[in-house]
Amino acid sequence: MSIRSMLRNTATIQQDVTSATTYSSGGDKTWSDRHTSVRCDIQPLSAAESIRYSSEQLAVSHKMYCVPGDVTGTIAGDRVIFKGRYFEITGVRNIDEVSRLMTIELLEIVGRVVD
Repeated sequence: MSIRSMLRNTATIQQDVTSATTYSSGGDKTWSDRHTSVRCDIQPLSAAESIRYSSEQLAVSHKMYCVPGDVTGTIAGDRVIFKGRYFEITGVRNIDEVSRLMTIELLEIVGRVVD
């Protein structure tokens, strides 16, 4: 059984394509799909993980598990759309270092989200 077959959900990863002019004028960000229908699992942090991340002053609320080849080029600052919820990507790690499983650290965006 492959890791991909165990990933029960799909999500979209978007990249910020806002022009420098828009940034400097304080306008809204512009997003473009980087990857669509990415097979994944997204889970909230456990209590122990929340304490660890907080002690390191890292903003993380969830983890996304996926196959590295499905998310090539994904970086911190991109965002994930999952079941109508938005998450900022705060970290990307190839946890087994042999490209079988990728962990993407997420912070849920609450409030106004610009599509």
